[in-house]
Amino acid sequence: DGTDPTACVVLGDGVEQGAFGWKKSAADANTAFERAALIVEGTCRKGDASACSLQALLGVEDRGGLKPAADARTRIAPLCGPEDALGCASLGRAFLLEACGPVEPVKALTTWQLGCQSKQANSCRRLARLLLDGAAGVPKDAASAQALFDGACEENDADACQQLGKLLLSGDGGTKDVKRAKAAKKKACKLGLKEACR
Repeated sequence: DGTDPTACVVLGDGVEQGAFGWKKSAADANTAFERAALIVEGTCRKGDASACSLQALLGVEDRGGLKPAADARTRIAPLCGPEDALGCASLGRAFLLEACGPVEPVKALTTWQLGCQSKQANSCRRLARLLLDGAAGVPKDAASAQALFDGACEENDADACQQLGKLLLSGDGGTKDVKRAKAAKKKACKLGLKEACR
């Protein structure tokens, strides 16, 4: 309603992913993120640390018209912990963005591990992608990536379902299962990912 930016961010994420049984809508998600950005802009200027953290999170995700800033990692850090993992997905991404400082894949790895342990599907999916591709200091581990995509798909993350389907079709994750692959892609389609419907 224009008073709680955290609620707007959670709403935006949920509508974007089609979570909680909501209809997936990019337009509604953008509206929520833009509203969050408007709220945090003025509040951050007044010195509210939590608002500045959310502003940095939105910038890292390129949402609400905001862009990543050099201090994003420091600002988002309070939003990623054992008690509150809301910002772990974004903090991990910040460690891979040059706009936020030197690229540090190992820190992204540990950050997404924390977020995934807290049942944040975004963190699990991003961790899986990192393990699938590998990076400096992060060896490739397709089997772990497949397990993580599987878990994130269970949490109704459409992109994770699509990636799981691809791995199950190719067998690159250690298991080839055409039936499960089709089921994963079908779920991704139902969750609103158009490319999975082909």
